[in-house]
Amino acid sequence: MRLLLGLLAISALTPLAAAAQWTVTVQAGMHSDRLARPQRILEDDFNSKYSARGEAPAIGLRAVHWNRAHFGIDAGITVSQNRSWAGSFRTIDANGSPSTRPTTSFVKRTVFTSVAAVWRPTAPGSRLQLQLGLGPTAVLHDGTGESLHSRQVDFGVVGSAGAHIALSPRLRLGIDVYNYRFSSEFRDWWRDADGTYRFPAGSTARSEWVFMPALRIKL
Repeated sequence: MRLLLGLLAISALTPLAAAAQWTVTVQAGMHSDRLARPQRILEDDFNSKYSARGEAPAIGLRAVHWNRAHFGIDAGITVSQNRSWAGSFRTIDANGSPSTRPTTSFVKRTVFTSVAAVWRPTAPGSRLQLQLGLGPTAVLHDGTGESLHSRQVDFGVVGSAGAHIALSPRLRLGIDVYNYRFSSEFRDWWRDADGTYRFPAGSTARSEWVFMPALRIKL
């Protein structure tokens, strides 16, 4: 938070760039979803599934207003869809005997939203641009079945780093890396034979990494 306030203060005191500009970034990459406990369950006559950790495809859209030569404000959204699950899928045929049928889809959806102060150490017209950012984030949880979260929105902090190379005066290609830090509250789930919960209720600190190849467009 101190770094964020410092960036905003420096931005306010820095002389205006010759012309403020907007850039829009389209992203498609991967969310490294490594949480070691289930977040969603689907239990009915046919399913006994719960979400599992895994690498999840993600897409994102961001916009930056560069109101100074080296400082700006970035805002955007990233949607991750993890289809990894554990458990079983079952059904009963017309004769009452167990049988199998094609599995239904199962998805754990995570939506990362954030606003950040961003800094680029290189000149706006440099062929290679580096960028660092820090700001608040709101993380929304959704998907198939029932949530094991006690709350569906978590708040935290995101840090980012990016590198982009100019393809033309208006287009840049690069990669952005984000680290989202927040805490999730979970309820009890999966009671063992001795009466204890394998996944007890409580707060879990999380550090979620998202890697996003990006196409940046200068407006």
